[in-house]
Amino acid sequence: MNKINISKIEILLSGIFFGTIPIFSVFLNRLEISSYQQVFFRITISILILLVIILLVEGSKLLKIRKSDILKFNLFGFFLTMAYFTYLSSISLGVSASEAVFLTYTQPFFVILLSKIILKEKITTVKLMAATLSIVGAAMILQIWMINTMEYKSLIGYFLAVLNGFFFASYIVSGRYIGLSRKYNFLTTTFWSFVPGLLWLIPGWFLLKLITNDKNIVDFSFNLTPSAWGLLFGLAFLGTVLPYMSLNKGLHEVKASQAGILLLVEPISVVLMGFLILQETLYFWQIVGALLTIFSVIMVNFETES
Repeated sequence: MNKINISKIEILLSGIFFGTIPIFSVFLNRLEISSYQQVFFRITISILILLVIILLVEGSKLLKIRKSDILKFNLFGFFLTMAYFTYLSSISLGVSASEAVFLTYTQPFFVILLSKIILKEKITTVKLMAATLSIVGAAMILQIWMINTMEYKSLIGYFLAVLNGFFFASYIVSGRYIGLSRKYNFLTTTFWSFVPGLLWLIPGWFLLKLITNDKNIVDFSFNLTPSAWGLLFGLAFLGTVLPYMSLNKGLHEVKASQAGILLLVEPISVVLMGFLILQETLYFWQIVGALLTIFSVIMVNFETES
C-alpha cells in the first residue's frame, strides 16, 4: 500500500475518532459539565497526553520549532480555538446542536476554495460533486428536516455556525500547508496547534460571557468528580489527540480539498456509535445518507488514483 493510500486511511480514521466527541459530550452533559469546561479540559489534557507521547517517542527535540514559524502556529491554534468558540456561541444564540453540526459540514466547500487560493489545488468537477453528495448525505444522517425551525433563531447564531465550518476548513488547509514543508513531525504540528489554541481559549471565555450567562455554556470549575475526569480524559484522547494526530499525519500526503471530504465519515461514525452505545434508533434515511457519504469518499479516492 503506497503512502497516499495509507494517508487517506489516516484521514478516515480521524473522522471516525471525531465521531466519539458527541458520545462523550452526552455523558458529560448529564454530569452538568459545561460546554466551555469540556473544550478547556479537552485541549489541556490533550496537551499533556501529547507531551508524554512526544517525550517517549523522540524526546524533547520534537518540541522545537523555528522562530520564523511561531506566527504560523499561533494562527493554526487560532483556527482551532475559533472553531470551538463559534460552535459554542452559535448554540448559545439559539441554534440547535443538530443545525450547528450540519452547518459545520459545509467545510468541504470552504476547504476547496481556500485550497485553491492558498495551496493552488485545482477545483475539479469530481471534488465539487463529492462535496455536494457528502453534505446531502450529512443532512440525511442528521435528518435535518426534523429540526424545529418554527422558533425564532438568531441570524448571528447561524452566521457563527457557518463560520465554524470556515475555521475548521482553515485548520485543515493550515495543516496541509505546514505538512507540505516537511519541516515538522506530525506530533510537533499537532502539539503546537493545541498550545496556542489553549491560550486563545482563555480570552474566548470572557467574550463568551458577554454573549451568555448560561451555566451550561460558561460555567467553570476544577472541582469535578472522578467520573467527569475519566470522561474528559476519554474526550481528550479518543476525540482529540488521536483524530488530530491522524489528520495532521495524513495531510502530509493528502490534498486538503480531498481531506475535507474524507473527514465527512464523521456523521456516519456519530450515528453508528449512538446506535451501539446510546441505543439510539437508526432510521432508513440515515442509512441512505451514510451510503451517499461513502460514495463521495469513493469518488475522491477514484480521482486520486486517476
